[in-house]
Amino acid sequence: MDKIADNLCEDHLRQFFEAKFPYVMTKANSYLEDGPEKYRLNDAFGLPSDQSTKEDLESIKIGCEQIMDGKGFLPELPFTNLGVGGFYGLFHMFHFKSIKRKTKRLGIGKMIDEITFEHIVDGSQVTYFNFIEYK
Repeated sequence: MDKIADNLCEDHLRQFFEAKFPYVMTKANSYLEDGPEKYRLNDAFGLPSDQSTKEDLESIKIGCEQIMDGKGFLPELPFTNLGVGGFYGLFHMFHFKSIKRKTKRLGIGKMIDEITFEHIVDGSQVTYFNFIEYK
């Protein structure tokens, strides 16, 4: 986490904390270390659901790996290869629900979603970015 934060300008560091990135990164790290079954057992809401598909779990894993690389909280470094459902599923596992979505089109079949999520326990809000490409 320090490796990512130490390389950020002041504005990006502000966004890092506004996005609750340390919390999100801690959850992502736990998921990657524990795997879905053990993570679920330790999660207050039993997430990810035991009804999750292989594809759902793969998207969560990809998202967690990208979080560990410092992606998602800046429009310049959005998530990639998650799709819309994977993006929502990742943040659902972290106990967030979507409350606002803005989509910026970047050309034919390319866009960035800017999603504001609200934490279902404490009501805090975070914004994350997801690049989507339709082929």
